[in-house]
Parts: sequence; structure tokens; C-alpha cells
Amino acid sequence: MGKRMVILAAALLLGAGLASPAQGAFIDCATFGICWGTDEADDITGTDGYDEIRGLEGGDDIRGGGSGDDIFGGEGRDSLKGNGGDDAIHGGPAGDEIRAAGDDSGGDFVDCGGGDDEAWANPGDFIDFDCEIVHFPD
Repeated sequence: MGKRMVILAAALLLGAGLASPAQGAFIDCATFGICWGTDEADDITGTDGYDEIRGLEGGDDIRGGGSGDDIFGGEGRDSLKGNGGDDAIHGGPAGDEIRAAGDDSGGDFVDCGGGDDEAWANPGDFIDFDCEIVHFPD
């Protein structure tokens, strides 16, 4: 198989969501379709529409897009931010930093998961009991 065929096959697998991009990558949900992290620390950004974003291992920096998203942290200590819309943000087993405040007027769901987590939320957000420290705007 020639070099061009290998590159084409890799591009098709990435586009179909059957292979992960390079580890520790910047992942743009519009480019890769399904937003999966890697085993390393990733920088993942959602689109203006709905996204389901799932970090894997590594301390990921995950930001949702302009509308309501489902965001899942992975194994590492993640930084998760909803941005616009009513988001569902789920931390992983490690201590995570979750930011639902400042992106809208409330309506986000925050589930911190395991570990010692810290969350920033609006008064109208639903914060699950497993968030150890929660900050609300003044």
C-alpha cells in the first residue's frame, strides 16, 4: 500500500470516528465529528450546536459550544466548561474543576463525580450532592 493510500485510510478512519487523533491533541468537534479524547491531556472544543464530548485519560481541558451540550470528564483531573445553553457536565473519578457559571442564567446540570471537585455555578443550575466545593456569583 502506497504512502498516499495509508494517509487516505487514516483520514477516513478519523472522519468515521473509528480511530483517535494523535495523543495529547487539540480536538475540534467540527473536525472529528464524535468528540472523544485520548489517553493523554487533551484540549477539546465543542461546536455552536449540540455536542457530546467525552474525555478519556489525562487531565483534559474541555469546553462546550454555544448550545446545550453533554460533557463527560475522564480519568484525569479535568477542567470542564459548559459555555452557552443548558449543559449537562459530568466530572470523572479524579478531582475536577467544573465551570457552569457565567455562560448563561442557569439551567445547567453539574455532576462532579469522584475526587475532590470544585464547581462554579449560577443560582438556577442543578448541582449534584457529590460536588465538594461550589461557588455562586455574588
